[in-house]
This record gives sequence, C-alpha cells and structure tokens, in this order.
Amino acid sequence: MDRVTERVTARVTDEVTERVTKSVTKSVTKQKTIEDVRNVMVNLRLDINQAMDALNVPTEMRADVRKALGK
Repeated sequence: MDRVTERVTARVTDEVTERVTKSVTKSVTKQKTIEDVRNVMVNLRLDINQAMDALNVPTEMRADVRKALGK
C-alpha cells in the first residue's frame, strides 16, 4: 500500500472504531441505568419515577427505561 492509501485506511478505521465505541458505550450505559433503576425500585420500594429521579436519569433516557421495565 502506498502512503495515501495507508492514511485513508487508518482514518476510516479510526472513524469506525470511534462510532462503534460510542454505540457500545451508549448501549452499556442504557443497560446499566435500567439495572440501577430496577435495583432502586426493589431495594428502596420506590416507583419508577422516584427511582429515576433518585438516580438523575436523563429525560431523554426515561422512555427507554420505562419500556425496558414494562412500566
């Protein structure tokens, strides 16, 4: 490979790696938040809104958490 091809390949690889990393991080964060909300609900006997408030779950994530927990 010539240098230009190597640079383009490296840049594309970096961009793909960054996108995949962001996607995986978002997914893991979502799953962890769902687990945390469930644990707070059970252990502290709070409803889903109280649990999400206690954990400062962002507004944009709350619908996903409700859906995942069937609430």
